[in-house]
Amino acid sequence: SHVAEAGGDAADGVVSVGCLPRLVHHLEHAPPSVQVPALRALANLLTGSDGATGAVLEAGFLRVVGKFLCSERSRTRKEACWALSNIAAGTAAQIDQLMATPLLPEVIGLMGRDEFEVKKECLWTVANICHAYSSHPGPHTAYRVGALVQAGLLEPLVRMLDANDPKVIELAVDACGHLLGAGEELARGKGSNPFVTQFDTVGGVDKLEELQTHPNETVYNKTVKILDDFFVAEEAEDENLMPHQSGGGFLFGAAAAETPATPFVF
Repeated sequence: SHVAEAGGDAADGVVSVGCLPRLVHHLEHAPPSVQVPALRALANLLTGSDGATGAVLEAGFLRVVGKFLCSERSRTRKEACWALSNIAAGTAAQIDQLMATPLLPEVIGLMGRDEFEVKKECLWTVANICHAYSSHPGPHTAYRVGALVQAGLLEPLVRMLDANDPKVIELAVDACGHLLGAGEELARGKGSNPFVTQFDTVGGVDKLEELQTHPNETVYNKTVKILDDFFVAEEAEDENLMPHQSGGGFLFGAAAAETPATPFVF
């Protein structure tokens, strides 16, 4: 795990020697004294190149990491969420692999109930997926955000706006803005933004208005922009329509991997 922590060429070297299947095997079958450093090593590799991340995924990491989200040790839960946050910052294909698992609803659950250090890594995971929409706006990246919303993201995300750490608040504000932007994409030509009323219902607008008095200038500026962009005309007629995939709602699990070529239906 110390070599993997070095990142860069060292991480690529770990991948090249072919040890990843053995590390994943340890996650499944070894005692906790071996599982924990194996998890740490794989999580460190996920901070490396796209190639290193892809190799970890090909070795079956997503298949076995879920049980560590339920660990009795908060540090282990934190490292598992950190690993997922790095996958969520990866390529489009890597994000889609993550979306095709049932892991993200559990991450969202932890963000609502766990210790702050775990919540912070959960926030990074969902914020990276929301940021992917901002970087590459379009129906598919917006669909990912919609899946997070359907899995219950809004309420725990809004709670993170109460954090004492300005950097965490800034991350949560960014995620809120990207999320609402994805709602605009999903509603394009179909009606009103489906996330605006839901965001308001869970107290998001009230929290943003409170943050207008925050001493951090970056937090203030980003908050004002979101309010101006999405809530200036909030008294207008709200159809409160939730976009849905034909045959069901937003998906996690194997079916989610099939959605990129499927048109969106409202």
